[in-house]
Amino acid sequence: MNRYPPISIERLREIFEADMETGHLFWKVAGKGRRMKAGSEAGFPKTYKTGKTYWTVKVNGLAYRRAQIIYAMKNGAWPETIVDHESGDSLDDRPGNLRLASFLENAWNKKDCKKKSDTPMGVRRLNYGRFEARITCRGVLQTIGIYDTADEAGSAYQAKRRELFGEFC
Repeated sequence: MNRYPPISIERLREIFEADMETGHLFWKVAGKGRRMKAGSEAGFPKTYKTGKTYWTVKVNGLAYRRAQIIYAMKNGAWPETIVDHESGDSLDDRPGNLRLASFLENAWNKKDCKKKSDTPMGVRRLNYGRFEARITCRGVLQTIGIYDTADEAGSAYQAKRRELFGEFC
């Protein structure tokens, strides 16, 4: 799942000092002819096509996400899958906020879902005044039930979401 080859833990510890409380990286050595200086913070925020911004660090000309590096330094092994931000804040790279996830689990952790209607997420108003709770999981739309109020339907949706997505909802 990695775009670039993993960096060995020994190499990471040679070139970076990690502040595990804040999730920030600092250069241990100065770059040759570059602006990076020993002790300065490594990397920069980069906004991707998706609109998400991640802290990016270039190592040997390749751009790695700081979350991957912090995860590797904390756990002693390069992550085999996606490093997910539990809080949904892609710039919060504290080790306690990072966890491994599959591509699908990472998508389930989306926090900023916008709705056009005033009903809760997963709920739609039916023509005859009742409310339907629905959820999609693995490409399959499931009807949870029809309820008298939007709040009842919203509660049913959230319960089903927790059941299906577990810690990633």
